[in-house]
Amino acid sequence: MTASRSRSERARGAAAVEFALVLPVLMLLCLGAIEWGFHFFQREIIVNAAREGARAGSIADTDAAGVAVARAREYLSVAGINAATCTVDIPEAVLSVRVTVDCQGGSFTLLFNDLMPARIVATAEMRR
Repeated sequence: MTASRSRSERARGAAAVEFALVLPVLMLLCLGAIEWGFHFFQREIIVNAAREGARAGSIADTDAAGVAVARAREYLSVAGINAATCTVDIPEAVLSVRVTVDCQGGSFTLLFNDLMPARIVATAEMRR
């Protein structure tokens, strides 16, 4: 009876050691997945802000650059991205509006700050 008890105690101890060895790796994988998901979420917001700014500038009657910048910044502020610089480039032929949104990338957990891209840049162009 004592031999079977000691085997089960050893099995529980082995399971605890295995769990302690595997847990940090699983946590890093989970946090890495969350971090990259947050990065792609931010990138999608910035791409949509550039697209919205280009669309608003392309249908504006006057001051296409001002309308494009205002719409892109409004989209970013609604999404919660405040530290954004929005630059608008209108080509010489005035046939299209090009909006470039350049934002500081961020880290959600601060563990992978060096691995994440520092800047997120998106460009959209639409005909007038």
